[in-house]
Amino acid sequence: MKYESEKAFSAEHAGSEKMKESLIFGMILKVYDRIVFYYENSMFFIVMQRLGHGFGKLAASSSILIFFDREWNIADTWKQSLVFRILASPLRWFRFASQRFSEGVNIAIEESRVLKAIRVFLENLFDMSTRVYGLLFITFSAVFGLLDFTSRNAGMLFGMSEIMKLALFLGGAVLILINRPVKALAEGSIVSKAVFGFFNVSHDAFYDKRTEDAVLNKRFEITAIVTGTALGAMWHFLQPMAFALAVGGIAALVLVLWRYEIGVFAVAGFIPLAPTMALLGLILLTAVSFFIRLFRDKSMKLRSTILDYFVILFGMVLLYSFITSYTPGSSMLALLIHMAFIVFYFILVSTIKTRRQLYFLAALLVLSTTIASLYGLYQLKTVGATSEAWVDTTLFEDIKARVGSTFENPNVLGEYLVLIIPVAIAMLWGQKNWLSKLAILGLTAIMLGCLVYTYSRGAYVGLMLAFALFAVLRDRRFVILGVVGLLMLPFVLPASVINRFASIGNLNDTSSFYRISVWLGSLKLAQDYWLSGIGLGLEPFKLVYPKYSLNAAYAHHSHNIYIQLMIETGIAGLLMFFAIIAVYYKTLLAGFYKTKDKFISTFMIAVASGMAGYLAQGMVENIWYNNRVLLTFWVMLAFGVIAKALITEDNEVSGI
Repeated sequence: MKYESEKAFSAEHAGSEKMKESLIFGMILKVYDRIVFYYENSMFFIVMQRLGHGFGKLAASSSILIFFDREWNIADTWKQSLVFRILASPLRWFRFASQRFSEGVNIAIEESRVLKAIRVFLENLFDMSTRVYGLLFITFSAVFGLLDFTSRNAGMLFGMSEIMKLALFLGGAVLILINRPVKALAEGSIVSKAVFGFFNVSHDAFYDKRTEDAVLNKRFEITAIVTGTALGAMWHFLQPMAFALAVGGIAALVLVLWRYEIGVFAVAGFIPLAPTMALLGLILLTAVSFFIRLFRDKSMKLRSTILDYFVILFGMVLLYSFITSYTPGSSMLALLIHMAFIVFYFILVSTIKTRRQLYFLAALLVLSTTIASLYGLYQLKTVGATSEAWVDTTLFEDIKARVGSTFENPNVLGEYLVLIIPVAIAMLWGQKNWLSKLAILGLTAIMLGCLVYTYSRGAYVGLMLAFALFAVLRDRRFVILGVVGLLMLPFVLPASVINRFASIGNLNDTSSFYRISVWLGSLKLAQDYWLSGIGLGLEPFKLVYPKYSLNAAYAHHSHNIYIQLMIETGIAGLLMFFAIIAVYYKTLLAGFYKTKDKFISTFMIAVASGMAGYLAQGMVENIWYNNRVLLTFWVMLAFGVIAKALITEDNEVSGI
């Protein structure tokens, strides 16, 4: 093992030396060194350094810095408090029931032939012979073709449907002839190495060399034939979308109930791709599977942090806001969504236990976001002219389209990308080989390109703030690169982007004028309902706001998350939100420099930076307007808490 690690280090070192010896890379290093030399010897640097030392001495004694810098060692106090015991009492009763009844339940499940057959099938999914999958494809194509042929009055036409049937039949025949374990096909392939490398997963963790032969079981083959028959009939009688939903729903139900972790990773991976209701259903299914596991497994532990206290209190405020809502019906759905996302936050925090799992989850989120970004760039060429609702066409004649991708709103897409792009950059510190790093840089470039063409000025400012905070906290030398990059932007970016950014604060822009009008009206509304709010969701706002509106007579929300929270939940909700953010940043800033793991520390800086940019955007946008972005907010909170927990694993609650 030691020899292999030394060999890997030598290979990596050799690769680095080759890059340094290359002409282009050497020239870049020389130019960078020269810039650093002139900068460090300039009068500007000397003055800024002295000012920095002066401010540093003042900040060192400030109560604000002390609050964020010192470790908050009150975990034990929190766990022993009366509030914690009250909040944890339902879980204690749940654990008590588990101790009494879980053994009988486990025996019943183990003795169930149906559940045992499903479990054995899933556990051998990649150990099964390709022959099983070949039988599935052949049966599917044969049944589909036979039903399709018998239902036609005219002669058979050779179209796309027939091509698909033939392809499935031939593919199935090839798989039968191969007759090897499915996972053996990935052994040594370039594609598998690239995938394993990107997700930072050990190839040996997937491929067990002891399993050289396929798992042979006639029951698997019979199951494949029955399944293929059922799928062929479903494909014939259902519309393609209905077929996809039915098969996807059944597969999700089986897989998530088998391993709730699959649901956790699926939710994170599908945030930018799936609709809100699909994600909500998957979260609820994951929660059911999670509590089933918690009931059956007596050794399962839950991770608890001081942030939980404020999250639970915030949930209570949301419940009160629903009860006092002007439109209880619509607020009920908003409450369900909020509560489901908060439950997912707790499940996610208690699920990710290792650095590798955290990296894999981040890579999954970045990959799916890149897919959404590619779709956004595709829209740039196909969507045509943008509606005037998104851009003032008289002031910005050169902007023909703004991309919204799967979020269908350029500003919402910008909010989401501001959260994710820093996470993608942090992944560079989790990789050792240059090919994977180049792949990550490529994905980041695609996301940046998509963000540029949202033409969201709030997203531009938010991302710049995120990059600035990341550079200062990670390595101040990045600040120099940032300054150079800013100076180069006018020569790189299209004129339409520069003009859009330069219009920030221009009251001649109808968008800016509209927002100011909405803010003034919303502030008047908040003054009258600051104590209790008017209720969760957009419907109460639409009902009450017209009475306070100025020039902007119609608005879905206040275009400011802080005003919106005050309007919906009252002062209590706004204060709880600020408390969550303050404790979150204290958790990250007091921990990122206390680990030698560069990926974990950089990851903590990245989520803190992305959150800062996102919250800055909240000054000009209701960043919780879109439910999928709201879910991403809770995922980012969980990411920060998980990263801190990986540094100090002393916060698991074993007594509940």
